[in-house]
Amino acid sequence: MACAESFEARVPFGRYLGQIATDTERRHLHRALTVLAADAGPAEPEPVTAEFRALMDETRTRQDYPAALAVLCVAE
Repeated sequence: MACAESFEARVPFGRYLGQIATDTERRHLHRALTVLAADAGPAEPEPVTAEFRALMDETRTRQDYPAALAVLCVAE
């Protein structure tokens, strides 16, 4: 949200963050992690996952709005 060029551009990101933080979304995530036995400890990410995480981090630090939007669309 910080790198959006206007308030209007920030609104969809704010709504998305609000949706992630809601109890419904959080419960869904916890249920999925339980089913996948995530309590067994962190697993080593697949190479493509590690690369995507690096891309997300790079995009975050650059604060390039169009790139951030593209990465979030893929993540979603």
